[in-house]
Amino acid sequence: MQDGHQEAAQTSLPSLLIRRVGLDDFSTVRHIHTSAVRALAERLLDPKDVTLATQAIYSPAYISELVAKSVFVAALNGDLVATCAWSPSDDRGIAARISALFVAPLFQGIGIARQLITHVEQDANHNGFERFTATVPVSITPLFEALGYVTASFGTSRDVVPETALQVAFLRKPD
Repeated sequence: MQDGHQEAAQTSLPSLLIRRVGLDDFSTVRHIHTSAVRALAERLLDPKDVTLATQAIYSPAYISELVAKSVFVAALNGDLVATCAWSPSDDRGIAARISALFVAPLFQGIGIARQLITHVEQDANHNGFERFTATVPVSITPLFEALGYVTASFGTSRDVVPETALQVAFLRKPD
């Protein structure tokens, strides 16, 4: 990804394109994140917490956090359906934190997340990062384990819903 040009990666799904997020994409990114959180949270949270999560996603601070990361989107037949990002996880510049993995509910389970994570790891590696970490809801640890991640520990996170602790797994990808 050089000079700000959008570089696309063709993948095995028909018409799936992975590229860096553009400024005009953030409205759709919020929609993807909201719909994915609602689908996950409705099984785990009460309606009040789902509303709080949605409000957090639509806050200016949420977009500011995303803009600080290297965010990629997956487009299927031209429509954005998923996101994933990376950012340095420490000051030493060794490990990249994989985050913001959201797939619109209609497109979950068909391999988009796997391809998006792989692309994001490659971009982080191209930028000098050799190790990867992720904090994910416990329910999606099998996806990351299939990509070589191991669970370092379990805990809670308040990243999406500040007032509610979600059960998460802290993962790392061994060298």
